[in-house]
Amino acid sequence: MIFRIIFSCIFIMFALWVNIKTIHAASITELKTALESYGIAYKKNVYIEETFSVDLSSLDTTLKENYNDYIFEYEWNVSWASPQQWAIFKRDFETTGQKNINLSIYASEISEPDDENTQGDSEVPEEWLEDTSILSRDLILQSDIWFFIYEQSVPIVVDESINRKSIEKFISDGKDLWVYVRELGSYDEFSINGSELLGNLEEYKVSTPDSSDYLIMWWEKEFLFTALSQMNTSNLRSPLNMVLISPFNTSILKNYIWNNIAWKDVLATAFIIDDTLRLQILKSPLKIQLLQSEVEKNNYEYTSLTEKNQISPILFISQFINRLLNAGIPVSDIYIILLLPLFLTLVSFVKHMVGLSTIGSTIPVFMALLFIKLSIVFTLWILFFFLICNIIISRFINKYALLYTPKVACITIINLVLFMWIYQVFTYFEIIDIPLNNVVYIVLFFVIAEKLITIITSKEFREYKKSISWTVIVAFLCYILFQFDGLRVFLMAYPEWLLIFIPINFFIWRFTGLRVTEYLRFREIIKNIEE
Repeated sequence: MIFRIIFSCIFIMFALWVNIKTIHAASITELKTALESYGIAYKKNVYIEETFSVDLSSLDTTLKENYNDYIFEYEWNVSWASPQQWAIFKRDFETTGQKNINLSIYASEISEPDDENTQGDSEVPEEWLEDTSILSRDLILQSDIWFFIYEQSVPIVVDESINRKSIEKFISDGKDLWVYVRELGSYDEFSINGSELLGNLEEYKVSTPDSSDYLIMWWEKEFLFTALSQMNTSNLRSPLNMVLISPFNTSILKNYIWNNIAWKDVLATAFIIDDTLRLQILKSPLKIQLLQSEVEKNNYEYTSLTEKNQISPILFISQFINRLLNAGIPVSDIYIILLLPLFLTLVSFVKHMVGLSTIGSTIPVFMALLFIKLSIVFTLWILFFFLICNIIISRFINKYALLYTPKVACITIINLVLFMWIYQVFTYFEIIDIPLNNVVYIVLFFVIAEKLITIITSKEFREYKKSISWTVIVAFLCYILFQFDGLRVFLMAYPEWLLIFIPINFFIWRFTGLRVTEYLRFREIIKNIEE
């Protein structure tokens, strides 16, 4: 810790030296201007048995080399203690909590000394001061240095979607209890790296005295599942103790996590608690067994994950998910796979029970996937562009007697070239941020484009206008389903529930009653019959 503080000071002093090196024969005002942009205020966390030290000797040397017409004095003021002098501050603190040091640097203008050997000394000889007249003594820099003296510490990993004020409140609550909450990282599904996270945890254990023997993971959405997946694929030296904080139902979440960590020795002692109980962690920050005893003693709800778990061979869908996770497939992509039966069932229900015709059964699903991965705005822009272009192209090509398949192939190739052009335009002018990171979604674009070409080149194009509109609406409904966090956790915890969509679609298939749109269309006739 002391070496890191010294290194930080040296870095600040080097930047200061670069700035003031160009100043020659400066006045006090110019000296203040050179220093004012280099506030030395910073925050550190120091274990109570460490000596807190701030070394400004590099700054002192730089100032004396460039401003030899001045004597520089340092004054360090700490509450309830006598001030310290000179460029180095050292102190052993006996109490914990947040501390403050007020640093004042004074410059005293003097006449040129005759003895060149005195230049650059850290202390000015008394005989030199007797032969030198001090013209003035001015305050050139005043800065506050805040730091925190702690007795215990805990490491935490958080999801970026969590409100930052909640995290800062948790860190502040830790300071009130003299606990240093060290944030190992703020991640999302795409930025987290298992090896990097474990490296940060190892660094925490080495560099932080009286460190906790467990890791806190505070999450929302699918972050926790992704984090554990990354750890599965990393080289663990030994199983980890973990306290998992989540707002979701812990019994469902237990199965949700076990689908991930099955067959792996990832967790030693671990349990899940509600995020309203996170303050309890700060009361027992060192040992997970003590924390678990406190939670049990106070009758708080928690779900243990200590038991060894294996997925039954009967639960083949859960095993399939587990294998995908261990292969490093992102959780969001796996969740989309699980949602496909639900999306297809929704299309089937809307078409055969409600009576809203869409373009095929899979086109609304493909469009929903583009909404999810590439944003709604970009997808609709491109599809609208394709629609207009294909109408123009088809009217030009229809003048020639062409076979159907070569004609569709020609229009599709033109679509591909146009897609490359409009993508370049959007990117160059920064019109829309396009997260195009998978070639699969380009393929989906052209599956949809090929269907649109077939419709546009047919004689019944006018009849398909409503179908295109309903296709976009159904795709948007699928997109809304994707956003439900509760559905996400439930399907990942109990993926075998997907089998229920088979009898549901069988019932829709056998349905022979009137559709909702037909009830609305013939409501007057039905009303007269009932009368």
